[in-house]
Amino acid sequence: MFGEMFHKSVSSIKNNVIAGVFVLVPLAVTYVVMRSLMDMVSGFFKPLVVPFLFKEISPAAEFFIGILLAGLILYLIGLLSKFLFVARIIRWGENLLTKIPGIKFFYLTTRQVMDSIALMQKSAMHKVVIIEYPRKGMFALAYVVGVLRRKDNSEPFINVFVPSTPNPTTGFFLMLTPDQVWDINLTIEQATKIVISGGMLTPDECVEMRPFVCNMEEFDRAAKTMQKDNGIRGAT
Repeated sequence: MFGEMFHKSVSSIKNNVIAGVFVLVPLAVTYVVMRSLMDMVSGFFKPLVVPFLFKEISPAAEFFIGILLAGLILYLIGLLSKFLFVARIIRWGENLLTKIPGIKFFYLTTRQVMDSIALMQKSAMHKVVIIEYPRKGMFALAYVVGVLRRKDNSEPFINVFVPSTPNPTTGFFLMLTPDQVWDINLTIEQATKIVISGGMLTPDECVEMRPFVCNMEEFDRAAKTMQKDNGIRGAT
């Protein structure tokens, strides 16, 4: 009896330690990465800040000024990237980087991670749905990305993107009728976590499938927002 109690105690301690590791490690990694990034940004912009100061300031002030400058420069780069000629220069630079051995791997890996994050933020992703894919009786998560109206005024096609695991920026584009699509109570972030983790990270609450309702006004508003956000200036 004592041996059984001892075994249960050790097992409980072990499980709690493992749970603590899973909680602490992501926080620690996030802190280290953010701290390193902030130190790097502050150190990079410090030579640009100090010559324009009329008196000595504290390291904390230098740090925050560097962060503000970094934010301003990132904003300007994002703004300029919407111009056609700047976008072409960026694409040329990306093509050059992907031809350099060594750098190609790190650049493409980083780019895939950033594309995955951007995918969750895209206004094109209207909602998460479930479809029968790749055959009847098998189900897959998909993102609704738009609709295609039909000339005969019948129900439009629902454009869905089926992401692949573990990289949700690649996948398949399908056109389905509304009766082939089901709503599900998952957010885009939750669905993306499920896809990236290969189904290992799932929400605690139970999912519920409902008939899909095609709201054309909602799609029209989302399409206009996406065109406004992602439009390239100077394209005409």
